[in-house]
Amino acid sequence: MLHDVKGGSLISYEGKVQLLEIAQVPDEHVSEFQSIEKFKNFNTNNLWVNLKAIQRLLEAEDLKMDIIPIQKEADGMKVLQLETAAGATIKLFDNAIAINVPRLRFIPVKTTSDLLEVQSDLYSVEGGLVARRNSSIESGPEREKVRIYLH
Repeated sequence: MLHDVKGGSLISYEGKVQLLEIAQVPDEHVSEFQSIEKFKNFNTNNLWVNLKAIQRLLEAEDLKMDIIPIQKEADGMKVLQLETAAGATIKLFDNAIAINVPRLRFIPVKTTSDLLEVQSDLYSVEGGLVARRNSSIESGPEREKVRIYLH
């Protein structure tokens, strides 16, 4: 099952590589944004940066991150969560590049259940590819919250 439909994709905008997060996409375009036919690449939040480049941005006070407002519900109450995306800073670096990693080498971990699965013996690495062993085991909702997982 693909759990990575809520993340972001790298795009070319105003002559720079930029990260577009789903929370920045208007509601009427979300299904289009989630299409792996149109947006074939997905941001996995693996960042490699030159620390001297970060230092230059900090010294110039140019390391400014966009705030992404996300409407959520927590404990039955509507809340507005304000986030920043570290990957969005890619637009601040000259000559930034992205590396395309085949989906077979990537297992998204979005929930506690996902974490339990990848920590188990359900997955193996064979020839540099992550493979899920044949199994009918599925995690239940009781492992969705970290606080339950930690106890």
